[in-house]
Amino acid sequence: MLTVLFNVIFPVLCCVVIGYVWGRTRYEFPIDFVTKLVTNVGAPCLIVATINQSELAWSDFLELAQLSLAVLVGFLLLGYLTFRALKMEFRQLSLTVIFPNTGNMGLSLCLFAFGEEGLAAALIIFVVISLVHFTCGDFILQRGVSPARRVATVLVQPIFIASIFAMLQVWLGFELPASLASTTELIGAITIPLMLFALGVSLASIHSSHWSKGFLIAVLRVPGGMLVAMVVIYLFDVQGVVAKALLLQSLMPSAVFNHFFALKYNSEVDAVASGVVVSTVLAFVVLPPVLLYLL
Repeated sequence: MLTVLFNVIFPVLCCVVIGYVWGRTRYEFPIDFVTKLVTNVGAPCLIVATINQSELAWSDFLELAQLSLAVLVGFLLLGYLTFRALKMEFRQLSLTVIFPNTGNMGLSLCLFAFGEEGLAAALIIFVVISLVHFTCGDFILQRGVSPARRVATVLVQPIFIASIFAMLQVWLGFELPASLASTTELIGAITIPLMLFALGVSLASIHSSHWSKGFLIAVLRVPGGMLVAMVVIYLFDVQGVVAKALLLQSLMPSAVFNHFFALKYNSEVDAVASGVVVSTVLAFVVLPPVLLYLL
């Protein structure tokens, strides 16, 4: 069992460390290019290719979307109530508490731990959470832009289009032609390694002194996220690989993209950076016993 656990964590940790070491050297890593490549090409192809290979029913798709929204509501309530009890401002740090790193780390961990079935479930969770993240990020932090314009921006994103196409695949039950299936699979294969490298590079470039806020964010994000997932799993009577993928995705650290949002709007940048760093370290501490239990 320990060998299996090591085989699950090591590939993820290894890619993150490579990215971190690269980020500490003088060699340039085009983080903007990689982010755009993954967001606009790699992730959409990965979504389509994985759903094409899976045997998910439409009812499974709807169930996972519902569960994803349920845990997001749980993260929101946990963070809001905690910050209010501590008499702290929540809005500027809300994204860091609510939205986990279901892409960089979550997808790869679910793949290595639970195989293609786990990846398919994790992808749907990732898609739903990402769509809410990219939509609400600007809505929460930005001022003076109409909701209609923000919605229009989301509708033209490749990841949204790929998600709609994947939903049609599941709903109508059709498969891609062999040539397209092989193409999307090949392109999608670059996504997870690049996302993990980018995570490491991003962590290497983050500097902060707001460690108290970072620790609070980390506690809410990792053990708090796991607690919320357990409540949702119990209330909705979720079982099997779906429950395991939901639990694993829910305890992921704060998404690095939260740092990009903070930089974009100059909103508690140092505190958000600390939250990303500390929650990532805490996740690697919590993951071994959790995976040992799940496996």
